[in-house]
Amino acid sequence: MRGVSMVEVLVSVVVLSVGILGNAALYFTALQAKTTALSRMQAVNLVNDMADRIRANRTAGPAYEIAATKAAPSPTVNCVDTSTGKSTVCTPTEMAAADLYLWSTSVGSALSSKATRSIAVDVSTAPPTYTIMITWPATVAGTSNLRHLLRVQI
Repeated sequence: MRGVSMVEVLVSVVVLSVGILGNAALYFTALQAKTTALSRMQAVNLVNDMADRIRANRTAGPAYEIAATKAAPSPTVNCVDTSTGKSTVCTPTEMAAADLYLWSTSVGSALSSKATRSIAVDVSTAPPTYTIMITWPATVAGTSNLRHLLRVQI
């Protein structure tokens, strides 16, 4: 009789161990999904931010077009006083360069320095169509790069 109860205890320990390992795997998967969801939310907010910047400066048009790049060049004119947050007088093209630089900096700090950003402008449509895209490396192993794309007519 004593041997039978010992086997039952060993079987229950094995079953309990498998359950605990399954629970740990589930927790790890949920943690990875949370990280991916956070980066997707940040990408959506950043793409919408750039669409709003383009809407606010419609006359700049194609000045917002950039090829897939990791960083925008620093603007030649500072259109926003960082100490007060107020805009200074700039041409629409200068404001577009400042917007691209600020947006590029935000993308790099929020997602990854390896993230690429691009804006394509199709002026053959009326109103022009802007395609804003961010691609960033996935944090989950075995997953390719993630991408968020927004097409908007402004």
